[in-house]
Amino acid sequence: MYQETVIDLELFVAPDVLSLLNRIGGFLSGRGTQSYLVGGFVRSLFLERETADIDIAVTGDALSTARRVADYLGGTYVLLDEGNGIARVVLSAAVSPTGAPMELDFSTLRGDIKEDLFCRDFTADAMAFKLGAANRFSLSNLIDPLNGHQDARARILRAVNDTVFHADPARLLRAVR
Repeated sequence: MYQETVIDLELFVAPDVLSLLNRIGGFLSGRGTQSYLVGGFVRSLFLERETADIDIAVTGDALSTARRVADYLGGTYVLLDEGNGIARVVLSAAVSPTGAPMELDFSTLRGDIKEDLFCRDFTADAMAFKLGAANRFSLSNLIDPLNGHQDARARILRAVNDTVFHADPARLLRAVR
């Protein structure tokens, strides 16, 4: 009898960053806020690159959530886009777990997480991990409705849909970058 073997790829996250993500996930879930690690940070995990920029999509109001996280972590709150519900928490080197400055960008989920991922620009950025008190970043926990992890590994840049550049022409610049 044939039995398929499935290998669950565990992605490496530096221990200090993992600790920070666990703190944030535990803090937010303790306040009834669902949160997801999204975008470039997730893509960078598959490319085995380090990054100090972390994108987190949350249920509810991302602006007030970011302000609470800034207070909790001793960071600085920065409003980026009030209309679209986007804010940043800047962790100085003094309070960052890595000893280097970090930026945490918070956005309000557009619908549920899968709907939100379909609104992103590229498939390699349309992946997410649910944050919680004890995260494990592996393929079995990955939310990836567009198979972005395969595109990231193959270094293929594919638009999520045909309208992403009409919705935001600046995405063309991101594609080149």
